[in-house]
Amino acid sequence: MRIRIALATASAALLALSMAGCSMFGGGTDPDRDAGGQVTAAGDADVTAMKVGDCVVTSKIGDNSEVTSVPTVPCSEAHDGEVIALVDTSDQVGDIFTQTAVDDAAEQTCGLAMDDYVGQYWTAALEGNLTYMWLAPLEDGWNSGRDRETICIAMSADGSLAFTSTLSGVGETAPVEASTPAETTPVASSFAVGQCYMMDSIQLIASGLNGSPISCDSPHDAEVTALVDTSATVGATWTSDAIEAAADTACTDAVASYVGPHWYEIQDGNVGYNYVTPVEDGWNAGDHQTVCLAQTVNGEASFTSSLAGLGN
Repeated sequence: MRIRIALATASAALLALSMAGCSMFGGGTDPDRDAGGQVTAAGDADVTAMKVGDCVVTSKIGDNSEVTSVPTVPCSEAHDGEVIALVDTSDQVGDIFTQTAVDDAAEQTCGLAMDDYVGQYWTAALEGNLTYMWLAPLEDGWNSGRDRETICIAMSADGSLAFTSTLSGVGETAPVEASTPAETTPVASSFAVGQCYMMDSIQLIASGLNGSPISCDSPHDAEVTALVDTSATVGATWTSDAIEAAADTACTDAVASYVGPHWYEIQDGNVGYNYVTPVEDGWNAGDHQTVCLAQTVNGEASFTSSLAGLGN
């Protein structure tokens, strides 16, 4: 199996880094597994024997011109990667191989696999120490029809053996309340009305990490419609239900005011709204502003201009 190794690009909120194309030929073994298919002993697994959920040591793959196997370990042992999907990308690429088409299909496919396997908030999980890579076929294997499978691997962003358990589901819940330093830096202070974002960046900011707006002319999936002080509605005492109710009311009004009263009809009905609210510690320290957002309903970066006034 001939394989090219590559890492996710900056579109995954991380720096781009690609390794040279590598040829990969079956030469390892099928690792020892228990009745449930989990690896039970460290070893070098043949690339054709890889399964979803296998924990691997990507730092040992290297950048040799030929790679015959991938080091696998039980997920309870220190590792830096985990196989999250095995995907045939023939439909996206077609029968004629181009490296750009294969890599574009792999990046999109593996990004979606991160959402499905690790969780939609994976960029903020584990203190932001997650990215992904893929092992994709090279030209001769693709054109022969024998190698069409891309192996998607979640991995530590800093290259350390940081994991001692499975990554499955670790990004299912946004870690906003646990990590937002609202008592010292109100979340809303990082936003301004009219700024456009990818939701991944908003989640990073809400988690106390770095995230930045992008040009509204670039593909994006969210736009700030209002910053609203909801203290008059919520009162002095924070409760989750009161905050959510106040935010929902305020942001419904905000999207109608900012986008226009027919906001739900534009973009083929692909406009909804969302919000970022203060957590309890921040509220009690005086952070009372909610960030209102217009957002794509389908979660895709399908906005390519500001939404201001489009629903009038």
